[in-house]
Amino acid sequence: MDQPQMKQPRLDEKRSASLKELLETIKTERQLFEESVLLAEKAAREQGKQVQDFKGQNSALEPAQRELVKSIRDQFDSLENQAKTSDELEDERLTDTAARLQWMRAYIMPAADIIVEARNILKELNEWGLPSEVLKKEEKLVEDLTIKAADPDYAKRHEAQALLYVLFEDYEYWDGYTDYARDNMVWTIGILLGALLAFSIFSFVLFAKANILCAFLLAGLAGACLSVANKLPVLSVYGDLMFFAIRAASRVAAGGAAAAMGFGLLALNLVRFPLFQNESCNVSEQASTIDNLIAMVQASGYCQITGVGILFALAFLLGFSERALTSLEDRIMGILTTDSSKKK
Repeated sequence: MDQPQMKQPRLDEKRSASLKELLETIKTERQLFEESVLLAEKAAREQGKQVQDFKGQNSALEPAQRELVKSIRDQFDSLENQAKTSDELEDERLTDTAARLQWMRAYIMPAADIIVEARNILKELNEWGLPSEVLKKEEKLVEDLTIKAADPDYAKRHEAQALLYVLFEDYEYWDGYTDYARDNMVWTIGILLGALLAFSIFSFVLFAKANILCAFLLAGLAGACLSVANKLPVLSVYGDLMFFAIRAASRVAAGGAAAAMGFGLLALNLVRFPLFQNESCNVSEQASTIDNLIAMVQASGYCQITGVGILFALAFLLGFSERALTSLEDRIMGILTTDSSKKK
């Protein structure tokens, strides 16, 4: 009996789409390079340079530039062949290689084009809201590049081309980094607002169950989350962005600590604020503020809603305020110092 023929494995649709995207990326990078070659040859002809035969085509480029163009074209050919047989693990490497080959156009561009390209890149970088220290560095680079490109000395022009290559690298880095930072901030805001909502809901649930202390602490954490979300950093360098999560966690913890200290001061009757006297809400002038609020929470109807609202708002404010922890610490230390002096 004949064995059934095995079907040839088909390329996964997802891989087929990513391969097509990879080839399109390489093609785009190559087109940018070839456009720069054409512009460089046009500029050379306008300057009256002798047209020489190069790979079956006319070229007015200098010998070193012609060799560079040939080498880059050969590498693009090799890259396209590698892409057709590559796997997903190699896609990023091939994409980076294509970009770096395209950046080599810096070494064939005439002086005027180098200056125009550099200024256009700097203009776009300014629109991205990059850190001021980064923009100052890029402005200095473009300034040096402009001076060297305008110099008739060949060595200076080569330095200008090298600076343009560096500018291409910087542009690519910040292009990817701004996308990464934006996505990171979107996730951060989502997490903070989700935590804010969760802490608030659980706080009200615990208030309803008369678990006052835990509810108070959760309300403080909710306030700290809003404080962090309200002061998300603008686009910063990679190191600052990486440490932001640590600073945010510390800030939320500090908000919880401030709420705990505030509750303690209220419990010790060291902090008081007046509440309207209402027998139905069990509010008494002789009782401490926290006792009155707890009594209101344990009541029903309007009294309970008012008590929960006051406690939640107070805890939320303590967590939200960045100065609350320091102020409460100073208050406690001041009380301890006073008591110690009296004992002496």
